[in-house]
Amino acid sequence: MGGHLDALALTSAFEHLTALFADVVLRHPQILAKAEPKMRTFWLWHASEETEHNAVAFDLYRALGGSYQLRILWYFLALYRFSIECVRQTTSNLWRDGVLFKAGTWRDAATFIWGRNGMLWLIAMPLLRYLKRDFHPSLDKQSPTAQENSASWLQAHQDAFRELR
Repeated sequence: MGGHLDALALTSAFEHLTALFADVVLRHPQILAKAEPKMRTFWLWHASEETEHNAVAFDLYRALGGSYQLRILWYFLALYRFSIECVRQTTSNLWRDGVLFKAGTWRDAATFIWGRNGMLWLIAMPLLRYLKRDFHPSLDKQSPTAQENSASWLQAHQDAFRELR
């Protein structure tokens, strides 16, 4: 391993993961409901941006003849790394905020991850769909599509951000 196809397979995997979380955040506004308003705006804008390019690396990987096996190998490695980094960063943030060892933090985390409308249930099927041989990011959307959610959010919140030049 170590060539361009490896890099594209890894990029494609990470793009799928970030687009998946972006789609979930846009479809389920309650996830960021308690966030500080400017941070919520930032994350929703970023989620909207993620939906715009989620198939670019995947399409290039396929066009260059990337194999299913290599794509899946790098997907599992990306999923592992993504999970480790999420836990590491969250633990660091909770430590700095002084709430890492509070019972309420752990209760809230368990609900957020495994609760009735927790992230695990919201992302499980999209995570698994990447394993299909005929998977393509453009076919991995629920209705309304992530692009429609993105466009709606950007239109409704255009006064909350501005273009920098």
